[in-house]
Amino acid sequence: MSDIYDHLDYQAWLREAWEERRTSDRVFSLRYAAQKTGIDHSLLVKILQGKRHLTDRNIPVMAKLMGLDSPREKYLSLMVAYAKAKTDEQIRYAFEKLSASRPHSRERLEAAHYEYFQSWRHVAIRSLLDWYEFRGENWEELGRMLLPPVSGRVAKESVDLLERLELLSRDPDGRYRPSQAHVSTGERWHSAAVRAFQKEVIELSQGAVDRVPRERRDVSTLTVALSGKCLEEIRTVLKEARSQIIKIADRLPPEESDMVYQLNLQFFPVTRLPADPK
Repeated sequence: MSDIYDHLDYQAWLREAWEERRTSDRVFSLRYAAQKTGIDHSLLVKILQGKRHLTDRNIPVMAKLMGLDSPREKYLSLMVAYAKAKTDEQIRYAFEKLSASRPHSRERLEAAHYEYFQSWRHVAIRSLLDWYEFRGENWEELGRMLLPPVSGRVAKESVDLLERLELLSRDPDGRYRPSQAHVSTGERWHSAAVRAFQKEVIELSQGAVDRVPRERRDVSTLTVALSGKCLEEIRTVLKEARSQIIKIADRLPPEESDMVYQLNLQFFPVTRLPADPK
């Protein structure tokens, strides 16, 4: 049967394991499962369809039905909590507990992907090594390349993470270079982790006003009165601006770069939101 440790989505695992069990055991059916677990037949259908969740009371009987041992039953319980989490903080907390409960031999890259978004320095160092020649000789020097600077130990931790994610590789001569790999964005923790990253770089931008000379930055503000109907049009303008900046960066050979920039486009209401007509 499909091992539950290979999954983060308990309903996807349950559908897969259910089909395997049904194929190998002719007696196994929704009616049989309902009798064994005491879970209503219609509720079982909705759980398998992803329309309803297992309750805390239903988890032990479902674990017994699917032949899970005690550690896997606990993992199922954490998966259900992760699926039910709603706020960013709840999702992050549930994901961290879920990742920590996996056997080390089953550790996958989701946890490292999650860690990637926990600090701006991981993203900055990856971009930095696109043009800065570094072969691991002086980690303190690498840390001082960031603004604000970090210690050599912290810089090495970032590089180690990027290597685990295969976002960095080493040339035959030992130089670190960014690879073409991308961080996975499929799991539901992604939006929560990215929002945490965005909050961090917004705070970083506040300090940049004092740290970075005026001629090396562009910080401007605009306050206008608009209708909420204009938001989608403005989003399109900002998206086009990001695309143009990416094109400028792409046409510049890496060896001609001399700095890593962070762009924050912050467009948000500063007055009370209108009442929801619904």
